[in-house]
Amino acid sequence: MISKRRRISITRLIIVIAWSVCLIAEGLIVAVDVESVLATGPILFLVGFVMVVMGYWIGYRLAAGIGAAHMGVCVLFVLLVNILNWSPSAASFPFAWMGLLYTVATAWPSFYAFSHPPSDHIPGTCRQCGYILVCLPEPRCPECGLPFDPREVTTHTTDELLQLARQ
Repeated sequence: MISKRRRISITRLIIVIAWSVCLIAEGLIVAVDVESVLATGPILFLVGFVMVVMGYWIGYRLAAGIGAAHMGVCVLFVLLVNILNWSPSAASFPFAWMGLLYTVATAWPSFYAFSHPPSDHIPGTCRQCGYILVCLPEPRCPECGLPFDPREVTTHTTDELLQLARQ
């Protein structure tokens, strides 16, 4: 099984990929052709879906929310084309502006989510080496020597700590 630390790293990478896709999509709409969304839209939707799944799996709610927004903007573009019967020439200007606004609007949340991942620390284990800190005579890890708050350990039973450590 993949460790929580690894899942967080993968999700952080997906955040960068998703925002990069937004940037590339906007560039292609403006510089090449609006029909480029036929390729970049499904990619952004898929990356957004992966962000939602990974975000909920590891408790990375902001990443999940941004992923849902990526999926939502793709659905919005499809709905606009179908409801308003936009041709590529009619969709070009609105897509360029909406894409630009969306890319700018998601820049800060994406950076913040990347910079502030959830903690991979398992309560009741050493923050440095992961040693399970139960039944110890003093509040210091016997493995690496790092001091710890004994109140953190007393809130969990040994079985709970072992189950958390296996995740």
